[in-house]
Amino acid sequence: MQDGRGARGVAWGPEIFADDLASHVRLQWRHLVARHPSPESATDEILSFFAGALNDPHRRTIVWLALAMAQSQTGQVLPSVRQRALEAIDSGADLDRWEGSPYRAERAQVLSEVKEVLTSVPSAASATWASRSAEESTSSFVAMLPSFVLGALVLVLAESALGVASALYVRIPRRHPGADPTNYLGGSFQSVVWTISHGAVALAVHASLGVALIVATLALALLSYRVRRRSVASGLVVAALLVLAAGFNGASFLDFGQRADALLMVVLGMGAVIAYATVLALLIGQRSTNEH
Repeated sequence: MQDGRGARGVAWGPEIFADDLASHVRLQWRHLVARHPSPESATDEILSFFAGALNDPHRRTIVWLALAMAQSQTGQVLPSVRQRALEAIDSGADLDRWEGSPYRAERAQVLSEVKEVLTSVPSAASATWASRSAEESTSSFVAMLPSFVLGALVLVLAESALGVASALYVRIPRRHPGADPTNYLGGSFQSVVWTISHGAVALAVHASLGVALIVATLALALLSYRVRRRSVASGLVVAALLVLAAGFNGASFLDFGQRADALLMVVLGMGAVIAYATVLALLIGQRSTNEH
């Protein structure tokens, strides 16, 4: 980036942007708006860019007025920029540049209008930027959602396969912490902790993956409000509830050793697979429609 010294402040009219330096300021601001995370950081960069002009008393007011009006056009006027622009108007520093010019009276009228704009537009920079950042965040989430859903689908399939293998080939002791509990939730928690820390390798991996999967699918369901499509959001919530129900049945299998619980766990897991596959199909279909 250059330092902004190429534009000398040559005006061809009394309007704020009828000036090569002011036009340059507006152009740079619009460029920075698109790639900065906050109005403060964008302003810092633009002030650095035009440091040479800001150190020149004859061009300083051009930069502050142009930056303030450029920010007002994009809805992001920082209080510090507004204050500097108003000082340039109230002190007469900008109007002094037009002494002897036939456009002086018109410039005075322009400055009056600029002052009215700057004093009436609220300094909602952070809120505007936050709104834009939220929209970008939502767009990024929606763009990544097919990958998240595919990952969840694969993990549920792997978890179901481990569940079947554990039920068929892993022997669970009848006496272990959490077995045959009088308090289901407390006993299930103890069973899961014991399984992860002392159970057979396949069973420990199955339990660990199950816990992680429940957390991940619930998080995905909670974030589904960002998706502006009810069928997709509903599918994510249904899939998460099926995974949660499968987890409870898995815990029951550890508690009581009943194969029916293991079977129901697998069935519920397959239900979650179907739900995720449906959501994935909807997302892929939507993407294909948007591309065409």
